[in-house]
Amino acid sequence: MINDIHSKRCTYSMKYNKRSYDMAIDLLMKHEWLLARSQAESEDAIYELVTMCDTNEKFSLMDELLSRFCYMDDEFYQRMICKIADHIIRMRYKPLTTVIIAAANDEKSDGSQDVLYILQTTLEAKQYSGFRTRSMMPGQRSLRKMYNEGIRNFVVVDDFLGTGQTAESRYRQLVGDLGQTDVHISMCQVSGMKFGVDYCHRKGIPLYCPNQLLKGLSSLYHGFELSQKFFVMRLLEMHLAPQIGRLLLSNHTMGYGRSEALFYREGRNIPNNVFPIFWWKAYSDGRMRIPLFTRRQNGY
Repeated sequence: MINDIHSKRCTYSMKYNKRSYDMAIDLLMKHEWLLARSQAESEDAIYELVTMCDTNEKFSLMDELLSRFCYMDDEFYQRMICKIADHIIRMRYKPLTTVIIAAANDEKSDGSQDVLYILQTTLEAKQYSGFRTRSMMPGQRSLRKMYNEGIRNFVVVDDFLGTGQTAESRYRQLVGDLGQTDVHISMCQVSGMKFGVDYCHRKGIPLYCPNQLLKGLSSLYHGFELSQKFFVMRLLEMHLAPQIGRLLLSNHTMGYGRSEALFYREGRNIPNNVFPIFWWKAYSDGRMRIPLFTRRQNGY
């Protein structure tokens, strides 16, 4: 790791001014997961991030948020999948009457399908066999057909829960389309915001999420101190384009739904619940930027 930092130090010293170089190296020294990232452009992304921090307050906030990021590598991800598998087994759903469904609403590649792919293998390894799977949310006709064939347990899986509204929508969709009282519907999320999980529980939705995250700022600060943190973040967001395609920055300030999420799974799509300063791809003057993380979304 030290050799990697020395290598970065040499690269930065040749490309960037001393202030930006020192700030970038400071972040790399403090947050080793930044070095572990495999993106080839991560050096430039860090540089662009620190150049936006033209005051000590902005850099301090950026440093603080990076220190609280939940960085999920493959080993961490697999542990959470195992917890979901154990949860399904604990519910005592008979495999032959159970279907596990990815929360995707269409056939396009989706994080929920990745969860389903790994979960089914994990369940088999735990001698839980005979269940069905579906790679996207089924329509009413398909649901009724499964019900007539003896399926009574419906488990919907996804990779990340933000506000909880998508999970609620999927749950209501199943309840409405099935229209039966002798079925069990459960939602399982690998990771999610605690406030979103709590929202689902208040709505009476059975939801399990082994990796729950607190809001990046408002879980720690209150009153005037919180207002000051939000003010500094809004100053940083002023560097970003107000709109990209169909996405409005105003709908994503502090993260979609004001989620204040600090989460990244290695090599995967960054949730839009994360502070946009880490993934928004254009500056306010129209120039493209190299964000620390990549967001793929229709209309963006």
